[in-house]
Amino acid sequence: MHAHLEDSATLAPLATRLTGHPCVATYHHVPRPLAGRDRVRERVSVAAANRGERVLFVSHASRDGFSATYGGPKENWAVVHNGVDLARFRPQTGACVALPVDIDVPLGAPVVTVLGRLGTGKGQEVAIAAWPHVLTQVPEARLLLVGDGPLDSKLRSLVARLGLQDRVIFAGRRTDANVILAASTLACLPTRREALPTALIEAAACGVPAIASGESGVAEVIDHGRSGLLFQYKDEDGLAQAVVDLLIDEPRRMAMGIAARRIAEERFDGNVWIEKLRDVYMQAQADAAKRWSNRMPSWRRRGSGPGVGATSRPAPAEIDS
Repeated sequence: MHAHLEDSATLAPLATRLTGHPCVATYHHVPRPLAGRDRVRERVSVAAANRGERVLFVSHASRDGFSATYGGPKENWAVVHNGVDLARFRPQTGACVALPVDIDVPLGAPVVTVLGRLGTGKGQEVAIAAWPHVLTQVPEARLLLVGDGPLDSKLRSLVARLGLQDRVIFAGRRTDANVILAASTLACLPTRREALPTALIEAAACGVPAIASGESGVAEVIDHGRSGLLFQYKDEDGLAQAVVDLLIDEPRRMAMGIAARRIAEERFDGNVWIEKLRDVYMQAQADAAKRWSNRMPSWRRRGSGPGVGATSRPAPAEIDS
């Protein structure tokens, strides 16, 4: 059983302890300061997950955060970076590279895409506030916000207040992120805290350099100065300058795009991710079988004695390889 997130990571290891089946739990976030009931819930979740065969984290930033907060790392902790489909997210070349026709951007205009939920801590308001500074040097640049969420109206009001209606585009929730990213000039992620931002991995796979606030797992996707640029969270001037630097320097931007794709191939290939998970599952199965065997009386482990088969608990299920 592979459990994801807090509630399932609390319950699954306890259930599988009763059956002898292996359990793996994955955490997808970096811990933040919690108090009261929320802190107790996460602490209980981590304690329960440690009873399973493996506890996985999607980034070193996530693992280090849990280690600092709850103690560790434990022997059964491991980092397995998420992967993406490199055949779907890939660079596009030729004269036909363009955004979907329903996104109103003039052909040839530089496009900086922010892909993510319009929610607290995602930082779209920082990108919007920085955009007037970008336009002073790159007047045709467009900021494309892809996603929906509770801050949609607030962000639209900010755009209107700054007079940016023709320079900031709200694309809403989309299913064609691969097409949009491949046609973008830059990707941007002004978020506060991310364990391992999928949007940046997808942009890298499309050969698109990115600028992002360099906290948590962001730096595990972007090599600063090689495949993109990092800035401090909420630093509007830093964001604007990074955008301008790459928009006006095409050779540097193109070189970063090539490096970004290479990083995606080396670190975030979905097929490699599958193989790593398979290895985790097989080792977890072996560990569970050993643990269960050690709990049995010696005469049951030898396969002899009264009641064998009739009273023994089920062995761990085989994993189809």
